[in-house]
Amino acid sequence: MARKKLSQENQTTKIEGGPLPNKSDRETKILNAMANTSVLLMSTMMGAFTSVNTLSIEI
Repeated sequence: MARKKLSQENQTTKIEGGPLPNKSDRETKILNAMANTSVLLMSTMMGAFTSVNTLSIEI
């Protein structure tokens, strides 16, 4: 039984450790912006809750 060679498209989608080639650059930028924004918001909210908690303990 002869083995079929994978097409070029199938070979490129199986690369691990990097983005898939079929993703658009625009989509990647949007996802990166959303991730960065969520990290900033989360750290800001944690700082705000920490300061509120320390103020209520001191009073």
